[in-house]
Amino acid sequence: MQAVTLGGLDSPTFDHTIAAVEEIFDIFNREFKDGQLDTLDIVVHNKESGAKIKLSNQCLMPCKDAPDMEAIALGKDVDPHGILEALIRKGTHLHGEENRVLYYTVMEAGKGGQRYGMNTLNHGSLQ
Repeated sequence: MQAVTLGGLDSPTFDHTIAAVEEIFDIFNREFKDGQLDTLDIVVHNKESGAKIKLSNQCLMPCKDAPDMEAIALGKDVDPHGILEALIRKGTHLHGEENRVLYYTVMEAGKGGQRYGMNTLNHGSLQ
């Protein structure tokens, strides 16, 4: 699992963003029967350090949780030592479409405009 925790250092903008995330979750939560939607455990409120948000991505998932998911090969840039690939070969885990990390970047589009491009996050992209 890849994970990062972001803290806003008492920034009002960050606190408003956290409130928006919680509000969006509440909107979705009202649309599901009790117990169908995972709890919102990514937001942490702490009096000493302020609000934080925990984000993560799971590179593999148990095969039993996705019996119909088609596996996608892991590239050497993601698993350079073959550790994750060894788990996949055992047949207990897989890397599928839901495990890919996608992010958007803003690019110049001429005459001061902007456009957004989708990219796949690869190992080392954030270094």
